[in-house]
Amino acid sequence: MTSHRNLQMGFSPCPNDIFILHAWMTEKIESPIKISPILADIQQLNEWAKSSAQPLLKVSFSCLGRILDDYVLLPSGAAIGSGCGPKLIAKKEFEASDLNQMRVAIPGEHTSAYLLMQLLLPTCKEAVFCTYDQVLSLLEEDKVDCGLIIHETRFTFEDMGYIEICDLGDLWENEFGLPIPLGGIAAKRDLGKETLEQIHHAIQDSVQYAWNHPEACEEYMLKTSIEKNAQVCKQHINLYVTKDSYTLSEEAIEGVDAMFELAREKGLLAPSKQAWLFDCRQAAMV
Repeated sequence: MTSHRNLQMGFSPCPNDIFILHAWMTEKIESPIKISPILADIQQLNEWAKSSAQPLLKVSFSCLGRILDDYVLLPSGAAIGSGCGPKLIAKKEFEASDLNQMRVAIPGEHTSAYLLMQLLLPTCKEAVFCTYDQVLSLLEEDKVDCGLIIHETRFTFEDMGYIEICDLGDLWENEFGLPIPLGGIAAKRDLGKETLEQIHHAIQDSVQYAWNHPEACEEYMLKTSIEKNAQVCKQHINLYVTKDSYTLSEEAIEGVDAMFELAREKGLLAPSKQAWLFDCRQAAMV
């Protein structure tokens, strides 16, 4: 009889995470590793990672650069691609050069969205940190001048009367010509190479199952997601689940390398001698 290892895994209730991991968590695929899901906002997941609270966590790439002593990124399960970057929005138009006079709602201090804003835009007057679903409320109540939006809010903000000031993804792609690194699945290094390989392959199998049976996760996704519109959830999945969610391409790896290098040059990330990516092809850290 096959013995199974059960691991707790933290990830967000966003449609792309549910789509990627649902088949694995509901045992629609075969794997020696079973997961017990813990759903949380991305900044909470980042905080758990900083305190090494869970063996498996979906984290922002900005956070990954801060936890490399304990964690390594798996090459499957990532959100990285084109045309999927965070957007800066407001009630009325202004120039990005005026950001130093603005209070900005930020969906988490260690999110890739905030790191991209720090790398690509002038420093804002005040960063107001919140969960991603609180950004629009802070804007509506005039507690901030503009907001940095992520996830499915990018599909709905215009219907709510807000204006796009700039798309950080467009700025990144125009500057570097590389995919936009947003988030990925980090695993504790001390799980060992064999277990890390098994987890990586389970995520790949789960992604493939979801592509083959996209309806399988829909009920659970609509139950857990903050966004309840099925069409918006599908748009979200189509944008954030890509070939790089199955396994990172060389171009995607270059995108993460570029983000880390630039952030370290600007003093936003500390240098690290640890490799950030687990290479299952050689069962080694590279």
